[in-house]
Amino acid sequence: ADALLAPLAAPLLAHRLRGRGASVERVKSALGALLDGLLAA
Repeated sequence: ADALLAPLAAPLLAHRLRGRGASVERVKSALGALLDGLLAA
């Protein structure tokens, strides 16, 4: 369960937004794709 929830952790999201310069839309899209993949499995 921890591995599935890790991409949603606040520090990781903050790093993606601030440290790597990802847009909110890109992060939302990536998380949506992750969830789609999990639900399809």
